[in-house]
Amino acid sequence: MTEQKEVKKSDLKTVAESAQKTKSRDEEIPKDNIVEMSNGIVFRVKEVPQAAFVDLRGSFPEPTPPVHYNKDIGREETNVNDPRYKAQLADWEISISAGMIDIQIIFGVEVVSVPDNMINYDDPDFHDLLKVILGRMGWKREDINDLGKTEKMLLWVKYYAAKGSVGGESDFSKLLLAIGRRSGVPEEDVKTAVDNFQG
Repeated sequence: MTEQKEVKKSDLKTVAESAQKTKSRDEEIPKDNIVEMSNGIVFRVKEVPQAAFVDLRGSFPEPTPPVHYNKDIGREETNVNDPRYKAQLADWEISISAGMIDIQIIFGVEVVSVPDNMINYDDPDFHDLLKVILGRMGWKREDINDLGKTEKMLLWVKYYAAKGSVGGESDFSKLLLAIGRRSGVPEEDVKTAVDNFQG
């Protein structure tokens, strides 16, 4: 007869806590993957292909710290405290975080309904709004006119449909967290991207 390992009380508690965490996360996923914004716009969230995040990371190579010769130790070493490197690293982190947010919206959002009193991303009124917003950011008129459907939808979600700032209890954060849960992205990773995006 084989000896059975005695189940410890602490093991049971750990397993129960893990199961509860999984159950809570599953309960947070919206029914039918529907998320409604406070302005009445309704989205369906979809799974984001993980390869998109990998490709994004490959598109933005992480900066490397400069190397200098340290005569005290007689060899070269990296200088992670170099001010230019620190600035490049901060810019890189913001670019990656902004890219992650954009990928989640592009792949993870489908418009279900827009109330009659709101404008949609393909509405000429939204294009006029973009001319003002992007013009103030230094965009050229021809670049704004060349925006495709996907780019307009992305900007519509970010600037119009999902109210509030990145982080906290805003509609935008609610939408990003729902996409992350649907895609199996750990909530901590979504929050890290949001925090980096905020600077």
